[in-house]
Amino acid sequence: MPEELASNAMCMSGKYLMIFGGTGAPFGNKCSNEVITWRTCNGDARLQILDVTGFRPPPQYGQSILCYDGNFYAIGGTNGFAYNCDIYKLDLRTMVWGPVFIGTGQEGEPQGRYRHEVIRVGNKLYIIGGGTGDLAFELMEIPMYDLETNTWTKLLPKADDSKKDISAPLARKCHSAVQIETENGVQVFVAGGTDGQSVFDDIWRLDISKMQWTLMQKTVLPHPLYFHSSTVTSNGCMYIFGGIEPNDNETRRNNILYKAWLCIPKLSEICWEALLSLYPNLDHLDRTSLIHLGIPLHFVDRLHVL
Repeated sequence: MPEELASNAMCMSGKYLMIFGGTGAPFGNKCSNEVITWRTCNGDARLQILDVTGFRPPPQYGQSILCYDGNFYAIGGTNGFAYNCDIYKLDLRTMVWGPVFIGTGQEGEPQGRYRHEVIRVGNKLYIIGGGTGDLAFELMEIPMYDLETNTWTKLLPKADDSKKDISAPLARKCHSAVQIETENGVQVFVAGGTDGQSVFDDIWRLDISKMQWTLMQKTVLPHPLYFHSSTVTSNGCMYIFGGIEPNDNETRRNNILYKAWLCIPKLSEICWEALLSLYPNLDHLDRTSLIHLGIPLHFVDRLHVL
């Protein structure tokens, strides 16, 4: 088990959970730049540090990562003192690291940051928020990096004109973001976060094709939350785990799991959730018994991963 577990980054690549970076206590005293995988198959679940070569990113925490087209990308982060928005790429076929973009402080480059979120649409990377120890960056200004042209563009999304009191998301870091594909293109959902003073419970939707923010009025976090993690299923159900909740004059870490549907689920999903509610111990039955009960195979696979 790695020692640098604070503010590491995780993403899925097939059946592998990819873990990267992180720090221990005190923050920044010791950081990691190891890529660790966890194979999520029954009977073969184990941690493994990848044997890599090349020009590695420095040991950091608070970066964002993603897998795309056979490559593993790491964006931004900090060692506790300096912040960057550099981009590194690990070719998962050759296990060789290399730089994609290294900031030089020129005009047009985004400010260094940590605890930001990255959304990928095609070959474009959208940097959502983030900050430093003292600052939180605006969500009304989104740096976008084109992996094909290797150039940055500053995008200025539109505010939610239907709201009079709160028309745009406030600057924030330590939030979460997920994306889903819809008939209207990619939609990004940003939940919670902090600007260093206030902690947020709001959820905002960003339509990438229109660059339009919309406040989700009926979908609100149960409590203000930051330093949490989120993911989304292929069917559009978002899960949010952990984080810190402000509580009077103190902060409280939690291990609560929240869920919210970001789109209207399929009828089969509604039926599956009803079945689990009525029979919460279905996972105690083996695959053969579940199939004999008439449960579709793709739902059986959710309970028993091969």
